[in-house]
Amino acid sequence: MQLDSEPYRVANISVESNGNLARAPEVFVFEGLVQAPEIATVTPNSGPRSGGTRVSIYGKGFQAPVQVLFGIEEARIITVTREQIIAEAPAGSDVGPVDVIVRNIGSMTTHTLADGYRYLVDSIITNVTPNHGRAGTNFVIDGIGFQAPVAVYVAGV
Repeated sequence: MQLDSEPYRVANISVESNGNLARAPEVFVFEGLVQAPEIATVTPNSGPRSGGTRVSIYGKGFQAPVQVLFGIEEARIITVTREQIIAEAPAGSDVGPVDVIVRNIGSMTTHTLADGYRYLVDSIITNVTPNHGRAGTNFVIDGIGFQAPVAVYVAGV
């Protein structure tokens, strides 16, 4: 059933049984056959080049099944609603911005958020000085890719 150009329409439900009528107003949503995705924002909009960041894509017109690309790499989809997709960012080939693309597979409609996600340098510890001491010893950690806020754990604590 095509619903004109509306992406969805709220409907009432009525059930008649043995002369009794039960009604529930606005409890069912008819979705249009063709919905075009529209990305408003991606949160967080950056993560390590190694991937694995859980990302929320907000917008409208998302219709499962969907495909999400970060640049040319496909993301793992966790959940999809009409207004939010939760996905896991794939590993990126380079550091820097990439387009985020959402494709509604059923309607083959897409939307691209240009430079919607930024791959960052993976965090690497290069040196710890001093490299020994008792509890309470102050030390310096050198490395690359650290961005505030940062948490430091020593022996899991």
